[in-house]
Amino acid sequence: MSDHTVRQGEHLTRIAEKYGFRDFHTIWDDGANSKLKAKRSSPNVLNPGDVLQVPEKSPPTESRPTTKIHIWQVPSNTLDLEIIVKDENDEPRKDTPCSLTIEGDKQDLSTDPDGRIRKDDLPFRSEIGSLVVDNLEIPLRIGHMDPVDELSGKIARLNNLGYDAGDIDEDTDETSEKFRSAVEEFQCDHKIHVDGICGTATQAKLKEVHGC
Repeated sequence: MSDHTVRQGEHLTRIAEKYGFRDFHTIWDDGANSKLKAKRSSPNVLNPGDVLQVPEKSPPTESRPTTKIHIWQVPSNTLDLEIIVKDENDEPRKDTPCSLTIEGDKQDLSTDPDGRIRKDDLPFRSEIGSLVVDNLEIPLRIGHMDPVDELSGKIARLNNLGYDAGDIDEDTDETSEKFRSAVEEFQCDHKIHVDGICGTATQAKLKEVHGC
């Protein structure tokens, strides 16, 4: 068993591959990670500094007769990306032309009737990309979303939803005027008690509206 400290941009599929595991559940479901699993509801939304216990890897064994040819198919590790584009009134931008670029691979797409863009089977190492809608380029950082109970996760979700909560990289805290104002606006829009504090109820609604 070895320790792995999560770095920014890492998710469990990427970490599992680093240690030679095809299925992240081998790590995630290990009893040594039960406390972290209870704390983080999704293995794809880990926080930098989280510590995973990685079990020793043992090669799988299969018993087959030697007089025949046998074929084993190894599943590939891929990611699914889903983005919902909305207007300033929080309404989905349906049938809207856009372009999605992931790791230099550009594809012209249109949103569906729910304003959704979905890209399946991305290589699990995918991390950097961008979405262009109406000549506005939106940077994408796959795997960089921190948990909703962390300040960085709250700021990122609020910013993604159009509330200006500040810059994650700046020295922003939950008492700053910009952050509290963004929280109050979100609470008002979603009929939550308006107090400017991103507590448990607001976090749950923020996660629900954001989608993760």
